[in-house]
Amino acid sequence: MFEKIKREYNNVFRYAQNNLFLVGILGFFGFPIYYFIWKYVYPQAYENLILRLFCSALFIPWLFANKLPSKLIRYFPAYFFFSLFVSIPFFFTYMLFANNFSDIWLMSYLVAIYLAILLIYHWWVIILMFSSCILINFFLYSFVNILPANFSGFEIKYVPVYIFAIVSGILCHRTEVKSQFKIKNMKSFGNGIAHEMRNPLNAINLVTSRIKSLISAGDDNIKKELNPEEIKEISKNLNTILGCTSRASEVIDMILANIKEKSHAEKLEFMQVADLISSAVKEYGFDDDSHRQRVSVNTNENFIIKVNKTALTYVIFNLLRNSLYYLKSNPNEYIKIYLNSKEENFNQIIVEDNGPGIPSSHIKYIFDSFYTYGKNEGTGLGLYFCKMTMESIGGSIECKSRVGKFTQFILKFPKVSNDEISKNNILFDKNDTNLVSKNILVIEEGGFLKNLAMFKEEVHRNLNVNVNFLSLLDEIVQELKSNGTYYNLMLIDYENKDICSEDLIKIIREFNKEIPILVYNAMDKAINNLFNIGVDEVISKNQKSNRYIVRSIAKWSLINKLPENIVSSLVNQNNEGKKVLLAEDNPVNRLMLTTLLKKMGFEVDAVSDGKELHDKFFKDNSQHDLLITDINMPVMNGDEVVKKIRKSGQKKSDIPIIVYSGDGEKEKIHKFLRSGINDFFIKGTDIGYLSNLIKFWVS
Repeated sequence: MFEKIKREYNNVFRYAQNNLFLVGILGFFGFPIYYFIWKYVYPQAYENLILRLFCSALFIPWLFANKLPSKLIRYFPAYFFFSLFVSIPFFFTYMLFANNFSDIWLMSYLVAIYLAILLIYHWWVIILMFSSCILINFFLYSFVNILPANFSGFEIKYVPVYIFAIVSGILCHRTEVKSQFKIKNMKSFGNGIAHEMRNPLNAINLVTSRIKSLISAGDDNIKKELNPEEIKEISKNLNTILGCTSRASEVIDMILANIKEKSHAEKLEFMQVADLISSAVKEYGFDDDSHRQRVSVNTNENFIIKVNKTALTYVIFNLLRNSLYYLKSNPNEYIKIYLNSKEENFNQIIVEDNGPGIPSSHIKYIFDSFYTYGKNEGTGLGLYFCKMTMESIGGSIECKSRVGKFTQFILKFPKVSNDEISKNNILFDKNDTNLVSKNILVIEEGGFLKNLAMFKEEVHRNLNVNVNFLSLLDEIVQELKSNGTYYNLMLIDYENKDICSEDLIKIIREFNKEIPILVYNAMDKAINNLFNIGVDEVISKNQKSNRYIVRSIAKWSLINKLPENIVSSLVNQNNEGKKVLLAEDNPVNRLMLTTLLKKMGFEVDAVSDGKELHDKFFKDNSQHDLLITDINMPVMNGDEVVKKIRKSGQKKSDIPIIVYSGDGEKEKIHKFLRSGINDFFIKGTDIGYLSNLIKFWVS
């Protein structure tokens, strides 16, 4: 019984947490404000400034509930219930009695009931609180002279009204709470499914890559069974599988972002709409070729858009899927995708079909969540997702339809200005899909990087990243304050002569705590201090090779790519005698990744959980050249082990570490990198890229 009460107590508080700050603001300012209203504007029989100020002060901790020291946080739930009890049921009951049930206080008491219901959805808690306050005030009535000599203002007819208010408010609110809990559980369930899908996707990737390597090797037994055309077809199909798993992995990223209600804006990139539509239609999983033949694409009015490629691809998928669903019965129906760039403020993608159409009475609802029309198996989330995606980039989606004639979905995109095109060095070339989407700010006075004529060109060509060099303190601060969100990261030369790097970093961190700051050419003795003042990565003088800096730019910008010149230098790399420690709890992924590593020439120690990884490293820490670890593992997580390794100070505590994770969120990746991890690989993406990444860190 006690455990059940304790559990409900915690549930009530967790639910109320969502409204703490808002109600705290209302309470802190409302109590004193209404003293002056009821005292001077619309005078009431009784007012009490001291009691109101006391209640107002009770709400101050509510305003800082999320910032309280850890020692105080555990006591806050108890304080919450105490302050709520005093400031709402007790205060309003006291003032109702003191003002002899005046009209103003009868209405105020009703408001207090609904405010309590907003914060506490348990009927028995609310009834207990208000009932006990009535009894307490009856008791005070006998001792406090300010209360009326009798309750002449009270009438029994008020009782049914308040009972109805309490019962109806609680019932309606409980229904809303159940809906919220249901949505929360659905999100949690969806989140779990999305994460778990990483492992089978990665296993498919690994197995496919292994089969492809066997086919490419041209084994004599294979040649006897298959002719060159069949081998070519198998290889082509394997490439298709790899492309599909890569796209599926990106869709998982997108689903996770939507579950957590994150904007797609942080992954926006410039590209030509014709290229995106072409790749989306090509990658869409048509049931058969007859369906594909119904889709016609006209991109003559090509234009540049700034979008999240994966999210918008999924929007096109959604619209294609909806149209094809309604076109199944009639082989003469069609789907057209075409462009309109003639509008003044917006460019448009139009997806049109001549299916059954949508009645006007339904069109205004089709973009609402959980709304479906004419689809028995629909979830009602597809078009809602399309709407949220378009709004996240400053665009919109609308539907026009005539029953029995046609349906049009119009995607509207903000026009990319000439200034933005110029600033990002965008070249409008219909054959170029890799337009610039990342920007970095380099702080140096013509030193290591600026003197490398190839650096800026290499980063631009290989990573699609713009580089802006600045050297004057005032210019740097002004640029970051004006265009801080434009840059993905900062690179600072520690050996700047006219600027103290530490002072610059402290100034930047005062107004921008989010942008990753990387320092290169740093002396070893300065490294700890640089981390303490907010630097995210330090590349010391003995690591100042251009390739390390380029890789750092890529990984902090979440670019899963190694420059071509680095990849070519790794082709003939000899890995014999080098040893990798691998931690992966999924047996299929562990087996296939071990096979891949051995094929690359590595010796492999493979473990299945964080505890085994910890024990193996500290037992044999001088034997390994690279550590690859999953994050979410039994017994101990991978990032916990990494922290212990980095803090140990033992031999090879600086071993290169690659995270092999199913979570591709920007915040998570940056957290991994800040914890001492050298690089990351997202499960389900290109295995060839992983192979090169491994070679890079052991080279």
